[in-house]
Amino acid sequence: MAKRANSGGGGARSQRPRGTGPAARGGRPRREGAETTGRQGGRPARPGARPAANGRRRPGGPGRPRPAPLPPVGPAAEAPSRLVAGRNPVRELLRSGRPIQRLWVQEGERSGSMSELVALARRQGAVVQAVPRARLDELSAGVVHQGVVAAVTPFPVLELEQLLELVGREEERGRWPLLLFLDGIQDPQNLGACIRVAAGAGATAVVFADRRTAPLTAAVSKAAAGTDAHIPLVRVKNLAQAISRLQQEEGITVYAAESGGGRPYTEALWQGPVGIIIGSEGTGVHELVRKRADGTVSIPLAGPVESLNAATAAAVLLFEAVRQRGQAAMKRH
Repeated sequence: MAKRANSGGGGARSQRPRGTGPAARGGRPRREGAETTGRQGGRPARPGARPAANGRRRPGGPGRPRPAPLPPVGPAAEAPSRLVAGRNPVRELLRSGRPIQRLWVQEGERSGSMSELVALARRQGAVVQAVPRARLDELSAGVVHQGVVAAVTPFPVLELEQLLELVGREEERGRWPLLLFLDGIQDPQNLGACIRVAAGAGATAVVFADRRTAPLTAAVSKAAAGTDAHIPLVRVKNLAQAISRLQQEEGITVYAAESGGGRPYTEALWQGPVGIIIGSEGTGVHELVRKRADGTVSIPLAGPVESLNAATAAAVLLFEAVRQRGQAAMKRH
């Protein structure tokens, strides 16, 4: 309890801060026997406390229903829910069948695909709430939300043992596993774009290290256009060791992309179980990871361009694998 000097000059005395009693808030006095905090029966209104204007209860008084609480913004929002912003990411999220806890839409916004998103969310049993644009700006933390933000249970991120099982099931079904390894991709936009490319190429999974990788946030989902809900994501403690186990136990052939080194990517054999390592634009593939690769490949470039960003390089290499596999399938039939 704060201590406050008596204006009459008679010394300090303990006093309740002004404006905190029920009458000062404009609310009605508690009924006898009502549940209170700290004391039974509540605290009587102080003499001389001003009633609310016109005798009406002020917002937040006992007679006014309170809105449902919203999840926190920032690091605390990562658990127990994850936020996804933007119309395309939310649409892909709804189509993936992952349960959505709540959908926030901008007040008065029903143009374009918004009505479709609201209908899909309600069909899946999600709570839909219209809020001011300022609240969406706060929830999305700077990500372009296009008038919609969804709260979803965090996507399950697999571990190495689960990846080995996944690769084994692919081979049992007669499919060649195709893995994308990301080494040191710390930019959320690049990470999301790589995930989108991998999903578009039909890759088995995207694998990345626990360290030196951007966290899976709303910005990543936005850059991935929601495709992170459709492709398995695998987090490992040590990328080099994970690659080694996949090579030894599942027979995966792994190529590391290297700017200005290695043989041209079109000369590599992309048939069979294959993995591709993509490094960051600044440092490329780390030395310890590159040593585990079965070979290095490069993308020939013309003009002053020395390298491509991670997502573009991943797209070139993954779709070369898709092309070669398609040709092999045609020959088998």
